[in-house]
Amino acid sequence: MRAQEVQRPRLLGNWERLSDGRVVIEVRGIRLSFPSEGSDVQLVTFSNRSRTMTLQQVIASPADARSMFSQSDLITVRIPVVTSRNDLWLGKFDRWQFRTLSIEIAIGGTAAVTNCEAWERDFRELRAGLKSGDPRIEPDEWAEFVRGKSPVSRVYIETQTPAYFLGITCNQLNTCYVPKCLSTNVGLSYSFTEAVHGRASWRAFNVTVQNVLKSILVDLVR
Repeated sequence: MRAQEVQRPRLLGNWERLSDGRVVIEVRGIRLSFPSEGSDVQLVTFSNRSRTMTLQQVIASPADARSMFSQSDLITVRIPVVTSRNDLWLGKFDRWQFRTLSIEIAIGGTAAVTNCEAWERDFRELRAGLKSGDPRIEPDEWAEFVRGKSPVSRVYIETQTPAYFLGITCNQLNTCYVPKCLSTNVGLSYSFTEAVHGRASWRAFNVTVQNVLKSILVDLVR
């Protein structure tokens, strides 16, 4: 009787390939999945302090990419949405629905989470200071805090529970920023234009972005 064969992962350029065709790029122990073809392979980038590789280059040159990842204390993965392309964003999503969105994932040591930790600490402190009936809590259950004078920034705290993203901050140019720490060595943020994705849509938009992140960060986002 023949011993049962061990099923081996499918490979693409020495990278693991999922059953739906996506390629898994492992960066310092963190697995990220992306389409292996389409316009985004030229738009998604992996950077350290001195060098940038596109997803297309990473797929084609795994040894070179792994060398860069292993020798870098911080790798930044940038995932923009370019609406002028005709295919689906990341092979799955309507580009227009996510227009102006840009995702950034920092992978490394403490440097990867310094920013998101500071923001999440700030968000928690602001939320802890809110009491029932606080006038800063609007009917939509977002609490607004105005900071600074020149320039002015606004911080919005999500008071509904549970909330995957704790808060949003927007600047005078109406660019909004959403940070989150995913682990002790992975920090995440995404930005968008407030004029395109207004406050009334934020809760639903956060959910759709979380679904995108589930597709990318196959082990860290549920």
